[in-house]
Amino acid sequence: REKIGKSIWPVPVPPAQYPWADYPTNDKWKNDELANKYKFEFNPDKATQLLDEIAPKNAAGKRTYKGKEINLEIITPSPVDGGEYAIANVLKTELAKVGVPATLRSLAGNVHDEKFQRGEFDIDSSWAGIAIDPEQLYTDWTSDKYQPIGKNAAGKNKLRYRNPKFDAISKQLAGIDPNSDEAKPLLDQALEIYFQD
Repeated sequence: REKIGKSIWPVPVPPAQYPWADYPTNDKWKNDELANKYKFEFNPDKATQLLDEIAPKNAAGKRTYKGKEINLEIITPSPVDGGEYAIANVLKTELAKVGVPATLRSLAGNVHDEKFQRGEFDIDSSWAGIAIDPEQLYTDWTSDKYQPIGKNAAGKNKLRYRNPKFDAISKQLAGIDPNSDEAKPLLDQALEIYFQD
């Protein structure tokens, strides 16, 4: 994450800790206590240990999950000389180091969008949209907008995320001013679920 932030974009950017950009206008949504509790870290040794538990290597030395050899598909709408492609290539290289092969594909906009909307990929490297407040982001992740892989998400819940507790919090947030005192504990609860899941 540090390497991506310091070497790929023309202007150095800090690694994101939250599901939104690290802009000063978003500082009011932060919760440093939660961010420190669920700190993202680059730790290949820990990643290898976790992979050994959930995706052990078979007799041929290939990582498997539920009996099938792993080969992740990374997609991006970026051309091969673009920043998002470079980010995806860094991920592919790091995955290989822990024994996870990946295929990286640069797809034309409409081809990428079709695969992205249908969830037919493992990792996507593309620009994320901007939300004014967290609820505008969270409302797209609610279970009522869930579609199974293979069915078009129609621009909603592209993560294919489902969590009834998160749904209830998002519904409450939708009816109140995000800047109100009433909203802050709900925003923090939703943020913690994001970090946990």
